[in-house]
Amino acid sequence: PDISDKMILIELFSSSIASLCGYCNSGSARYLINDNTITFINVTLTERGCPYAEEIWESYLYELVNVTSYKIEGPKLSFFTNSTIDLYFSEFDSLSYSHDCIGT
Repeated sequence: PDISDKMILIELFSSSIASLCGYCNSGSARYLINDNTITFINVTLTERGCPYAEEIWESYLYELVNVTSYKIEGPKLSFFTNSTIDLYFSEFDSLSYSHDCIGT
C-alpha cells in the first residue's frame, strides 16, 4: 500500500521522554537506553476518534512497549520488538512538514 502520507512521529529527548504523534492522536512515553537495548514505558496517547485506516497506523505506537533493541543506520532508526512487528523510522525535516503534532 502507499504509505507516503502515513506519518507516525517519534521524537526522543535527552530527558528520556519521547513525544509520540500518530495521524489523529498524540502522546508521550518514557524510555531507557542501555547499550543497544531500549525500553519504552508509560506509553500514553490521546483518544480522539480516528478513521479506521489511520487508526491502524496509530496502533503501531502502542508496539513501543514491545521494543527490546534498536539500530541506527544513517537517517534510519529501527526498533526491534518481542512481538511480530518491528518498527522502522526515517529522519525528516520537520520544517517542511505540516502536522498538528509537530512542536507539541
